[in-house]
Amino acid sequence: MSNIYCSTGALCAHTASKLVFIRLFRHSRHVYSHTVLGWATWITLCFLCVAVAFVLATAVPIFSDIIGITASVFASWYTYGLAGFFWLYDAYYLRGGAPALKRWWRSTTLSVLTIVAGTFICVAGTYVSVKVRAHVSWLDALLS
Repeated sequence: MSNIYCSTGALCAHTASKLVFIRLFRHSRHVYSHTVLGWATWITLCFLCVAVAFVLATAVPIFSDIIGITASVFASWYTYGLAGFFWLYDAYYLRGGAPALKRWWRSTTLSVLTIVAGTFICVAGTYVSVKVRAHVSWLDALLS
């Protein structure tokens, strides 16, 4: 499981670093050629992004709960819901309408089940994440 977190963290840090790097050196040669200043800035930005992420993840006590709520609300739709809707849309508009959906009934069923799974993960995940956050808040109030 840790390799998933490392690769996801590296991807997010790389994206954030690239955004800042391009904003800093938009119309300069440092973006397209290997210069000492460009490499030094790039390495510094990567380390800064990882350091800021580490500080946020460890210093903010409810950060993991916020990540859980965010993941349950958005990741389920981006992973499951949109894929099912995209296939249904493409099959309907690019393959001939309702007869195409009937002709490709297995794929249509799989797409609908994918949308149902995404909906379930979104609703159940959000419920559990909010319930855990409320329970932790209740325990914090009880113990203090």
